[in-house]
Amino acid sequence: MEEFTAENVLQAVHSMYTTQPQNIKNIDTWLKKYQKSSVAWTLVGSIFTITNQPEYVYIFNAQTLKTKLMYDFEEIKGVDFLAFKNNILNLCLQFAECEKVMRQLAQCIGILGIHLVENWGDSMLREISMAFSAKVPLLLEVLRSIAEELNDQSIVVDTDKSNLLRTILEKQAPEIIKFLETCSDSHSILVLEVFLAWMQFGLDAEVAAILPQSKLLLLCFQAIKIPEKFETACGVLCEIINLTGDYEKYSETVKVLVGFLIELKETARQSISDDSLAEGYIKLYTSLGNVHLNKILQEQSTEILEFLADLFITKSNDGIYLLSQFWHRFCRVFKRKEQQEKESLNNLCVYLMQKMLPICIKQFQITPEELTKGLEKETEEIRYNVSVVLSDISDILSIQSVLLLLSNHLTNLIQNQSASEYDKYSQLEAVAYSIITIAENSEHETNNNELFKVFCGLCQQVWPVNQLNSTICSIFSAFNTKLEPECLKVVINYLVNCLKSNCTPKIVATAVKNICLHNVEELVNYIPAIMAIHDLSIVAPELAHELLLEGIASVVWRTPAELRYIYTLCSTYTTNLLDAKSEQALLFACDKIALIFKNSVDQDIDIMIVYGLFKEIWPQLQMLVAKFESNDNAVEDICRIVKHAMKKLQIAFGEFLEDFIRIISSQFLKYHHSSYLYMAEQLVKIFASSNLYENIMIELFNTLSNSTLTILNSSQSLQENPELTEDFFGMAIRYLNHCSNLTLITPNFEKILILGKVGIGLQHSEAAKCLYGFLDVTFDYCNSDSHHYNHYAGEHLLMHYKDILFNLISAIVGVVSGRIYDYIEELSYKILMIEKGVEWLQLALNQVPHDCLTETEKVKFVQQLQTNKNIHTWLDKLHKRSKRRAMRLR
Repeated sequence: MEEFTAENVLQAVHSMYTTQPQNIKNIDTWLKKYQKSSVAWTLVGSIFTITNQPEYVYIFNAQTLKTKLMYDFEEIKGVDFLAFKNNILNLCLQFAECEKVMRQLAQCIGILGIHLVENWGDSMLREISMAFSAKVPLLLEVLRSIAEELNDQSIVVDTDKSNLLRTILEKQAPEIIKFLETCSDSHSILVLEVFLAWMQFGLDAEVAAILPQSKLLLLCFQAIKIPEKFETACGVLCEIINLTGDYEKYSETVKVLVGFLIELKETARQSISDDSLAEGYIKLYTSLGNVHLNKILQEQSTEILEFLADLFITKSNDGIYLLSQFWHRFCRVFKRKEQQEKESLNNLCVYLMQKMLPICIKQFQITPEELTKGLEKETEEIRYNVSVVLSDISDILSIQSVLLLLSNHLTNLIQNQSASEYDKYSQLEAVAYSIITIAENSEHETNNNELFKVFCGLCQQVWPVNQLNSTICSIFSAFNTKLEPECLKVVINYLVNCLKSNCTPKIVATAVKNICLHNVEELVNYIPAIMAIHDLSIVAPELAHELLLEGIASVVWRTPAELRYIYTLCSTYTTNLLDAKSEQALLFACDKIALIFKNSVDQDIDIMIVYGLFKEIWPQLQMLVAKFESNDNAVEDICRIVKHAMKKLQIAFGEFLEDFIRIISSQFLKYHHSSYLYMAEQLVKIFASSNLYENIMIELFNTLSNSTLTILNSSQSLQENPELTEDFFGMAIRYLNHCSNLTLITPNFEKILILGKVGIGLQHSEAAKCLYGFLDVTFDYCNSDSHHYNHYAGEHLLMHYKDILFNLISAIVGVVSGRIYDYIEELSYKILMIEKGVEWLQLALNQVPHDCLTETEKVKFVQQLQTNKNIHTWLDKLHKRSKRRAMRLR
């Protein structure tokens, strides 16, 4: 497109805002490039001098100036800032009647104030007040922008400048508050917005003294009753409350606020059905409750506390979250009180909890649609927050008393013949959901008889409403304690019947698995019933099948060896394994066999039973590898069986080791299945510590690394082969952890390190995790301050970390995900901490653009590294700035 001139910019802006050109994306990209270019500084001034343009032209021009001030101030270090600043002040006056342009220019003044704080900070407010004294709306807009822009973390400016301006404004804030007191009522909403913005600077003793009779406070009290002013007034009052934490200093203001909020209760109560208003009122009352909770408890201010309980009927998700946080804190504070004070508050606390309990149960009740079709996400969030409060209530009233209430309610519901279907089942479901919280809190109780009675009541039948059955099953998914034998029979019977009905299979299967895991000792006596559940699992969806199989296997492994139930279970999947009619059938069977072995790792399971079963199927596994040697999925699933068996057998797997290593070596050379690298990683964990197997393990490492390096030899090859990359570096990490001395001196190790250096910037999260993990672990062997230090690594490998640091900084600037950044940050920090870190950092920072770190900031980063200060803070700042830069350049 054409060069950047005022004429071309105007033409592009007119096209963007008045037509829908076919090349609109190209125009948008061109305009963004223009805003990023240094010539924009000059053209902004020129375009403002062109008269009679549509408003959108000046808005775009002001936005361009704001963008340049935010991100590219480094480009104009040599200009006359006095003239520059005066030009912007004059532009504000010129466009004072054009609100949208004026707001952008006011924000420019706020940003400029941060950049010029050393020279302009002390006189800025005085100068602005004089310049705009005849234009009160303009002055108010600029005052608001000065306070708000100070909190804009996206502005590229040295934090020390922001902190200095904050200190200056804190001293000048009282004068601004006094000025706002004198402003005309015709600007009331703007005055409140400025007041809100300046609240961040606090209230000094002088302002605190006048605040109870303040016109601004009265203005808030009036505005909060006007819908269009509600949000601003509510925000101001919340900020005032948050600033009055020192009760002695602000006692008069707090009394005025409390009096007003008590008076406001009925207005707030009438607005509870309007979510947006309800959230504002809840924020207001919870702010008061949180800031002055100790005073409220000391004076036993029941009016405020009762109303905070009443507000809990809201249907607002955010409102319930705020209230649950308040009540959770209330209960914690009560529990921590000294015994004497706790006794004096006990009646009030019990009264409030008893008031809250039925509200909580009511909040759990769901709509008719959700009862049949499942829960909305928002309902799940509300229920979670309410359950936090229910947990606290049961802590204060006692689990048994809450359980007794729920038990009675359950009995009445079941016996009630007159209630509508919806009322009955929705309330039953609410009780069941309440029981989840109570059950979780009961895990350490010595007597759960009452709870088991409730379980039996809920499990007396499969209910005709799916959501009710799902909630009951969720109780048993969360209950991690043994059931009493009679109760266990009822629960298992219920769950089996659920499997036979239309209940959601995954939810039922999760409950069965959890019940099996925590009741194995008792369930070993009911093996025929457990095997019958396995018969049902065969026709269940695959995920449900796997969950059921895990639970079943955990029980069956514990049966006596001579009964061979585990062989029967496994034979379901091993029979006809070699004659599988499709890849899907093979993978299905292998997955299930692997799951069975996965559940054999517990210490109380006899290793000889596992050994016997694995030895029986090992010949089949070898034949399967030969038959499906080129099929990556089949190889992965077969390896998974071996992995889980190996975890249990440990050194006893040595009987099969020679054959397995022969398979790994030969098959990897032919097909490069990454699963074989993963298996080598598992083998070295078990066998590297034994002198008998150490050389075999290193020989395997050399074979696999030689072959892998023929494929992974560039940044692009790493990106294109994420699974191979992940397992290759994962294997290298494991070798370093278990036989570092031999691994570090292998011929390929330095090549692997160089490959890792080339791969910095890899975007695949799992592959990146292993790559950076490898570089991190290797660095520990290179770093003389580490207890892992290896002299060979320090002499021959440390030198690579100069380039590695450079590439890490480059990757941060190039933008990586938050998860990958965490790996990069940790590794960068380690490298920076060594003696050469300062020198290497200076070189790495040369590549960082000015809108990520200014030159002043780079100097400070290096200086603070020398004293080991704020290193993580600097790296985080670079990461955040780089992300914002990437968003702008898209």
